[in-house]
Amino acid sequence: MIEKLIEWFRYEPNNNSIQFRISNFMEIHVEIGFGKGDFIIEQAQRNNKTMFIGFEIKTHQFNQVMSKIKLNNIHNILIFNCDGIKFIREQFPDKFIDVLHIYFPHFAIDFKCERIVSPTSMKDFHRILKRNAQLRLVTDKEDKFSIAIKNLNKTDYYLKEWVPFSSNNNGFFLNSEWGKKFKEADELYYIFARKII
Repeated sequence: MIEKLIEWFRYEPNNNSIQFRISNFMEIHVEIGFGKGDFIIEQAQRNNKTMFIGFEIKTHQFNQVMSKIKLNNIHNILIFNCDGIKFIREQFPDKFIDVLHIYFPHFAIDFKCERIVSPTSMKDFHRILKRNAQLRLVTDKEDKFSIAIKNLNKTDYYLKEWVPFSSNNNGFFLNSEWGKKFKEADELYYIFARKII
């Protein structure tokens, strides 16, 4: 399955194979909907022993982030301009990643991103996570937060932390463009779930 990633990948420094590049990293993190890429780029620069794989459905934002990656010569990021949920479902092998990041998902009908918190998506995420791997989700939408908690409880996740907290609190994700945009939100809702088996 991992070989199929090559068909989607549009930037590969030094022409190294994806299999080789991923095997050289201690952890694999995935972000669905990286937007302007602030979070994934910052984290990749801080954690050069971790491979970051990002998905963004908006082509103009994908192209902007691609330019930043090339400009900064970052070699531990793979990004894809496609539907991340569909890609994960169809292409990712079982027990593949260590952390799944979903921050401020866009719930517009045109992108059908309601699927991010659906029972099917939670099962897909569970399949690709390694044992004891983490699912991290942040939103300012209380209804989506409640649905995510409900669907997580139907799967083998351990909810380590999932209390709502004030947007004034500091957090690593608040350094991203999405975080800055939602700092004025009345409440942010944070899920930290760990895969049990």
